[in-house]
Amino acid sequence: MISYFQFLLLPHREKEQYLQEKAQFLLSHTKNNKEVKLYLVNSFFVEASYNEHFNMNEIVVFKGLDKLQEHTEHIDLIQLTDHF
Repeated sequence: MISYFQFLLLPHREKEQYLQEKAQFLLSHTKNNKEVKLYLVNSFFVEASYNEHFNMNEIVVFKGLDKLQEHTEHIDLIQLTDHF
C-alpha cells in the first residue's frame, strides 16, 4: 500500500504505472476537450488528464471532497448500482 506522500514523490512515469496496475478506477469523462480519469488510491484520489494522443499529461493528487465534487456530476448512479 502506498501513502499519499509516497505517491506524490514518485516520478510521473511511475505514477502512471501505479494507476494502471494498482489503483481503483472510478470514472472517466471529458473536461476542456481532454479525457479525465478518476482513480482511488487507498485514502486519496488521483485525477489523470490525457491529451489527444492518449498520453497522461497531468496528474492531480488530492484528499479533500471539494475537488471530488467536480466529478460527481459525471457519476452514473444506475451504472454504479449494477456493480453491487
